[in-house]
Amino acid sequence: MGIMMGYAQRTKGYRIWLIDENKLVETINERFDENKRGINFRQKVNSNLGYNLNLPDYYDDEDHFDRVKDSLTSRLVSKTSMEMPSTSEKPDVSSDNHSLIPCTEVKWIRNIGRKVTGSNKDNTESQGFSDLSEQQEALMVEVTIPNCYKQAIRSRDASKWHDAMDKEINLMKERKVWDLVDHPDNIKILENRWVYTIKYDENNKIVRYKARLVARVNTQLRGESFDKVISPVINFTIVRLFFTICVCLWKWTHIQVDITNAYLYANLDTVIYMKQPTGYEIDNNKVCKLRKAIYGLHQSGRQWFLELENKLIKLKFKKLEWVNCVYMFEGNVILLFYVDDMIIFGIEMENVNFVLQLLQKNFETSEENLTVPYRNLIGSLSFIAIRTRPDIMYAVNVLSQFQANPRIKHWNCLLRLLGYLKYTQEYKLELSKVKLLKLRCYSDSDFATNRDDQVSMGGFITFIDETPISWRTFKQKSVSLSTMEAEYVSLTEAAKEFIWLKNVIDNKSLNLELSENVMFCDNQAAISFSKSPVENYRTKHIDVRYHFLRNLIYKVFQIKYIGTKIIWRTFLPNPW
Repeated sequence: MGIMMGYAQRTKGYRIWLIDENKLVETINERFDENKRGINFRQKVNSNLGYNLNLPDYYDDEDHFDRVKDSLTSRLVSKTSMEMPSTSEKPDVSSDNHSLIPCTEVKWIRNIGRKVTGSNKDNTESQGFSDLSEQQEALMVEVTIPNCYKQAIRSRDASKWHDAMDKEINLMKERKVWDLVDHPDNIKILENRWVYTIKYDENNKIVRYKARLVARVNTQLRGESFDKVISPVINFTIVRLFFTICVCLWKWTHIQVDITNAYLYANLDTVIYMKQPTGYEIDNNKVCKLRKAIYGLHQSGRQWFLELENKLIKLKFKKLEWVNCVYMFEGNVILLFYVDDMIIFGIEMENVNFVLQLLQKNFETSEENLTVPYRNLIGSLSFIAIRTRPDIMYAVNVLSQFQANPRIKHWNCLLRLLGYLKYTQEYKLELSKVKLLKLRCYSDSDFATNRDDQVSMGGFITFIDETPISWRTFKQKSVSLSTMEAEYVSLTEAAKEFIWLKNVIDNKSLNLELSENVMFCDNQAAISFSKSPVENYRTKHIDVRYHFLRNLIYKVFQIKYIGTKIIWRTFLPNPW
């Protein structure tokens, strides 16, 4: 049971005060009871917070409540309109009610606390809200994020939002993002808008107010103001691979770096005009001719990638083959980047600092030392599964198929998976166990376990020595007619990942040599079929694209049999 305190800051939900747990949470998964007008939580609130709010739960005289309300109004100095509940009704209190009670942005909780009679009544009325601390007031007033410039300048935090916008404009002037020019004829002028947010630290305290000017690109046309928009990003498997090689095997040091406002460094290769920022207009006859890739443009991500790549090449970085966004510097530093986030590996900290100084000459850097909806929860679990938890990959893959219309049983499965994660928080990938460069891949598949379409689920996991480095579960693209076919298709998909990793490790610049490269499968028929070119009426229908596996055997790797009981079924699609 809880009370709505306002709207969430970082999600599209609400802020709810949980009375029993004595904490404030942000959630979307709530159920409001529109029939209740208030809630009596005197005993729970007073005992949990350790003090008595001394708030009357009922007044016979409306003036008494008005005096209490005005007491807090003068302290909050808020222009927010207030909803005044009627005093003609007392709250219907039910200790078994677990619904949430709605309130406005600034909600005057009048029906809480001890019901007063006699002399105690006057004493309570005189205190009202005057003894509330700043923390208590903060629970009653929601800090809202404005949706537009007008809301920002009219909010009670207008000065803070002004400072944030001034900082953004000054940064754009410093980086020469645009030139003010006369309004051109017969040229589309892009509009812009301010986007606001609040940054929090790990303790949920406000760190800073942030404003960003973004272009509204609904009028951008391909071929006129932009052409190509796709930019490569690094695969997280490569991040794990280089952590394993550089940190665990080579004992290199590393740091993480963020490029501040990265897009504003990227030069545009097309002519784009934009209106002047709202609130910072200088001349109504002037417009901004963009020189840099302001946030919001379709091509901003690609232009930043090209800018960074050109800078790295000029600084004598060498791009590694077979992989995107990985560069080597003088054989003693390896740099990985994902958009504006970087990881720098080096033999010594001196090498890392030297590269960092090179980057800082060109870019401004900074070092970086719940109950949710089904779709959002799947996204969060997928993030974990892809990066550090291969043991939940299959479960997440299966549950993600029901995002369009999840049922209660799917929610229950998600809750069970969350419970598993809660009690296995200590599980981790021990990259330090890697001693030898032995590349091993385990492949497996089920057979037509999906009752809806009879399509099999496949999966594989790749190890370097004893540490998992890459894993995946997937729904096969066609219906398999036998267990052999299902295993063969899964084995082929695993081989694609295996070859890619092998090519990265065999890169000449790394001077590495694999001591072993083997793939394992628990189906002898699939292994035999992959080694034999013979086709008959049972196998000739298998898609040709899966047969490239035959050309790789003996030339690139070996395939060996492993028993089903031995294979790492925790990570693969066999039933647990």
